[in-house]
Amino acid sequence: TRCSRDWSSDVCSSDLAAAYTRIGEIQGDNFNANLGNVDDALKNFDKALALTDAVLVSDPKNYQARKQKAITSHFKGRILLSQLKQAEALKLYEQTGRVGEELLRERPGDEDLRRWVGESYIGVGLIRRELSDFSAATQAATRGLAVLQELAATRKADGELRYLILAGTGALGNYELLERK
Repeated sequence: TRCSRDWSSDVCSSDLAAAYTRIGEIQGDNFNANLGNVDDALKNFDKALALTDAVLVSDPKNYQARKQKAITSHFKGRILLSQLKQAEALKLYEQTGRVGEELLRERPGDEDLRRWVGESYIGVGLIRRELSDFSAATQAATRGLAVLQELAATRKADGELRYLILAGTGALGNYELLERK
């Protein structure tokens, strides 16, 4: 295997970070079936983020580590949002959007990343709405929908994606109405 000789390599650290993220999803991602162990999920997300940060210290342009950090931040943000820790979730969702946009400029065909970036912007919109910042909610939801619609052009049979776009479109309409009041 590619990590059989040097577990401290950037490739192995990125692979291990992806594994910690996946374990965290299974333990406590409240948007999917999970084991209900949110505390351990957050610990595994933190381990994944520490590993990606270590890779980025030695190689700040490492695409895989930056992508993994964005995806892990998104999942951690989901849990924090469900715990009503809006400020922390907002920071992570915004980070995912910002870093993800940079990465998509480098590799516009990265469909997995595109999905997490779009979902993160939708999350920013939800939090901004709760904070009564309707203009920022509208902007974030609009950006998230644009990113997701680009993805939908290539994934016409993806029902979950179509539902997400539909839900985001409905939320956007509500933000726009609230913004006008």
